[in-house]
Amino acid sequence: NQRPNAMSPLNPHIRYHEGAHSGYVRFDLNMERLQADFVGVENIRDPASGRLSLASFEVVAGAPQLRRLDEG
Repeated sequence: NQRPNAMSPLNPHIRYHEGAHSGYVRFDLNMERLQADFVGVENIRDPASGRLSLASFEVVAGAPQLRRLDEG
């Protein structure tokens, strides 16, 4: 996907971009951490379409950095 590379110099604050899917972000927030799960929809025209887990990130309380959870 060429788009994230082309966008990076113009938007250095963006940490994740996946331009192949439409979808949403699901947040889980508590006193210890914030977790954001990026979910892609396989077919936006079909309400019964499947979902894809695209990426997950976490920010732990007191730690000023974003950590990707789904990378090895």
